[in-house]
Amino acid sequence: MALRFGRSLGSCLLLALLTGLPAGAECTAFSAGDRKEIHRLAERYAEAWRANDRAAVMGVFAPEAVILPDQQPTVSGLAAIEAYYFPAGGSSTTVVSFENSSKELSGCGDLAYDRGEYRLSFRMGGAAEAIASAGEYLALARRQPGGGWRWVLYTWNRLPAAVK
Repeated sequence: MALRFGRSLGSCLLLALLTGLPAGAECTAFSAGDRKEIHRLAERYAEAWRANDRAAVMGVFAPEAVILPDQQPTVSGLAAIEAYYFPAGGSSTTVVSFENSSKELSGCGDLAYDRGEYRLSFRMGGAAEAIASAGEYLALARRQPGGGWRWVLYTWNRLPAAVK
């Protein structure tokens, strides 16, 4: 049985469980403007990677952010995320293309999620040929105290070539 969350009480409860909305707290409506801002956050993330802009990549994450990389341990906090994405002394990675496509986007009050698919190609070190990857992602965002939205949780999984 597939679970669908859309604009339902289920999505609010899921978000509350995952991101700490106090039990019994009322959920304000998720507006079209909120939806547009979350969509724009996802676009900014892809644009930052396409530009190979370290500061812009890190700028989409909240200070308390956590990433759950495909088949790897959890990475918590901005400093750890930056070290994961941009390792000191590691081989340089150049993103050639990055596209994401949202399949489900909703929220509740100051919390939102975006679930979708991505396609990415990148070069490691001085390699001439790019490596392609495609898969699915799930991102949770929180409205920040000064306004705007940032990712608080981002996870992805690569799909085998036969499934892509």
